[in-house]
Amino acid sequence: MRREETGRIYVNESFLAAMVILIAFSFRALHVIFTSKLNPLAGDLTLDALIYDRWAKALVWGGDAGPTQVMQAPLFPWFVSLVYRFFGPSLTAVRFAQALLGTAACGLVIVATRRLFRSSLAGILAGLAAALYLPSIFFEGVLVPSTLILFLNALLVFVLVPESGPPSAARRVLAGLVLGLSVAANPSGLLMVP
Repeated sequence: MRREETGRIYVNESFLAAMVILIAFSFRALHVIFTSKLNPLAGDLTLDALIYDRWAKALVWGGDAGPTQVMQAPLFPWFVSLVYRFFGPSLTAVRFAQALLGTAACGLVIVATRRLFRSSLAGILAGLAAALYLPSIFFEGVLVPSTLILFLNALLVFVLVPESGPPSAARRVLAGLVLGLSVAANPSGLLMVP
């Protein structure tokens, strides 16, 4: 920040983006901490969360994953199994990993919106809206794939919206890979292909 002779304060766009990302992570980290420490039901998994947990544990340590053939897409259990492999079967570690993905999605929203609308203010406001969107923060504390899907879709938009001009061939290939991952997390992502 700097003060001009006119008395107006000009704030650097990078500083504002960093503040939005810090706000996003702070809210998410607090949610994870409060969920882990104060919610007596935080360790009780039911329905889809229980299936994802069993599937991820089966991927890491073997065993029966349960009924996963038709009900769920495979990317989220793979993601959870990666967290389990590095940090053990810790739901808090999964929640923190999802909080990091949610924070990264906010950063991607800032940059993609700025590029799309050619406005720093639009990017900061969109990022702030994403940072404070309560359903997103809530679902980052639950063992369901919504956070991973949101991150991948934000990454897809980020890749498809270059700084200027149409996306290059390399960006289109990368967008196809990200879209493939998004579909592996949520098959209805195929609707984005057209």
